Amino acid sequence: MTEALQTKRAEINDMLVVSLQGDITEDSHIEGLKENLKPIVVFDLKEVKRINSYGIRQWINVMKEIHSKVRQIVFHRCPSVMVEQFNMINNFGGGGIVYSVYLPYYCEKCGKSDTKLYSLPGGATPEEMPTLPTYPCAHCSQALTFNDIEDEYFYFLQHQKTRSVPMNVVEHLAKQS
Repeated sequence: MTEALQTKRAEINDMLVVSLQGDITEDSHIEGLKENLKPIVVFDLKEVKRINSYGIRQWINVMKEIHSKVRQIVFHRCPSVMVEQFNMINNFGGGGIVYSVYLPYYCEKCGKSDTKLYSLPGGATPEEMPTLPTYPCAHCSQALTFNDIEDEYFYFLQHQKTRSVPMNVVEHLAKQS
């Protein structure tokens, strides 16, 4: 069963933050995302649960149009389901920059899964593969293991080399996380 996509918009100076929650599918009607834009548009994707092939096609078309109207698109708190799309589809972000993603971790001792937020250091895309931080398991304190292939999970960075997020955006998003 699909969870209807809901959007929430907040304007902060020259920035529009659009938070999405639910599934991006043929029923999502995401064309409304391209209305009443600011020079910088931040998409907070934390609560996106699923995206299907029709949703992907809609998303790409909407992002392309938004990109033509704004100075920068920033993607924040991307769950694995969205990271997969940024990695597989070259123009999925419509020319935007992925600022932060949730990293999947697993505890080999107790079998629990967890996610941890990773943000671009200082808002800049690193030139090298980032060094993953280590975290203890919240249940047993054992060190968590990254639950994906690092090179593949961070492949999207290849498409945004030398790009960065404006410092005022980084500062605002750091307060949210």
